[in-house]
Amino acid sequence: AEAAFPVGAMIRAPGLNTVLNAARTARQLLSRQTAFQEILGGCAVPSSRGSQAKPPPASDTGPAASALPLRDVSSGAVWLLACARARRDLGRALSGKDSAAIEQQLAYLGELVKFGQALSALGAVRPGFLRIAYKKLALRWYVEGVREGLDKGLVVPGSTVGVPAQALLHVRMQASSSELMKQEDEHRQKFDLAVQKGLAGSGYLNLNDEDLVGLTDDMKSIWASQLGSAAVWRKAKYKVPVGRDAMIKVTSFCQNPATRGRLFEAYFNGFGADVDSAALDLLRTRSDLAKRFGFKTWAEYELRPLSVGNPHTAHQLMDQCWRDAQSTLVPYIQRMEMLAEAAGTISRASRSSAKAPGAFVSRIGHADEAFFRAMITREVDTWRLAEFFPAGPCLPRLLDVVGRAYNVHFQEVQHPDLLPRLLSGWHKSVRIYEVRDGAPAAGGSGPRAGSQKLGYVYLDLYQRSSLLGRPAVALAGALMLCRGHAYLSMHLPEPSMGTNKLFNPEEVIAIAHELGHA
Repeated sequence: AEAAFPVGAMIRAPGLNTVLNAARTARQLLSRQTAFQEILGGCAVPSSRGSQAKPPPASDTGPAASALPLRDVSSGAVWLLACARARRDLGRALSGKDSAAIEQQLAYLGELVKFGQALSALGAVRPGFLRIAYKKLALRWYVEGVREGLDKGLVVPGSTVGVPAQALLHVRMQASSSELMKQEDEHRQKFDLAVQKGLAGSGYLNLNDEDLVGLTDDMKSIWASQLGSAAVWRKAKYKVPVGRDAMIKVTSFCQNPATRGRLFEAYFNGFGADVDSAALDLLRTRSDLAKRFGFKTWAEYELRPLSVGNPHTAHQLMDQCWRDAQSTLVPYIQRMEMLAEAAGTISRASRSSAKAPGAFVSRIGHADEAFFRAMITREVDTWRLAEFFPAGPCLPRLLDVVGRAYNVHFQEVQHPDLLPRLLSGWHKSVRIYEVRDGAPAAGGSGPRAGSQKLGYVYLDLYQRSSLLGRPAVALAGALMLCRGHAYLSMHLPEPSMGTNKLFNPEEVIAIAHELGHA
């Protein structure tokens, strides 16, 4: 799914970016083949009727033969040119009623459209103000091609390979339903944007050591100035950004209830009326769309293809899980009650008035619940492990563990130096890894002889902001750019200048999780 706002995957070089992008664009416009065509030349889906479509790449000659040259695919005009050429070839296949060629060209045009949409999510397609217009035009060409094939009986649902079911549904549904689908997509993106803004947070709290009792020095170091006491312009020792990372640390480990309350209030004030408004718009549109499809609710529509099948069965499953969890939860809840009572967060009267064990947990303030949960589960012990996970040596070892789990190995290519990144266009924070099948050569010095290249992973570790202060990296997730190229956004807090990044155990697990998606 496309991010609600572009993530700044391209290197920051105002002016120079414009010149280099223009040069690459001009070269491709004057040539017979664009970078899009070169990269996706082997991405067409093989036909089931003996088409000459190229099969998925089995060697270094396929679309994943080299790391993605982001600057070469940054021009919206070049993307549209590639789509226009694919549309022309599709038109010829439709005119000739060549079913095999139609399959190949529809699959290729569909890959082009998806590739451009993914690049738009990375903020790579330029100019930015025409990005939406480019996407609408390319998608319209693809839909028109599918519609013409259906009308002529040359595209057969369930038989023609390479045309997603959603595309067929979009073409065949009534115009009013199609418009509702567009509205649902727009409202979902609006809601995602509002939520991501809230999660990113805004503003700062100026705090000192006495405000952050319970947090280790490593936890607090990211908020301190490298100048120490010489930073006389600071109002306090720590400038704590109001955001998700600070919320996790402070609400779980800070022993000062006043600090927990201040941060909790400041953080959730960021989820304002825009989130509520966007959620209501999305819910109303989804309700209308579900009824148009013949379902009572959106939940019924979403659950129909799953094993639970309907909301009633889903509720039964969740209720059963909740009942089965009670025997494990009750001891933890009782210990939370005792700790909250000892700290004065709740009174003995409120505890004794509970009708069932743990029923009063909701009376523990939301700002304090994470703190007491962290105490009884000893979460602070896991954070002490961070000193053993410095990012530099930890990341290659983590990749080795993940590689052994999936029988692949990762080798970093195109190191984040200024000149190579200016040429390729990737931001210096993005780590690029070549992925090959099987174990590495003895000693781990390189690929094993005969190993097959599978593709590339683009690992974007840290949070960034745009020049306007907006988040420039999406929340953690994986994005398939095209076959053989996967982009992973981790959205981790970056260490302050002069300090080394220490991964906490949750961050290590999150990186391994996203690599599994890739």
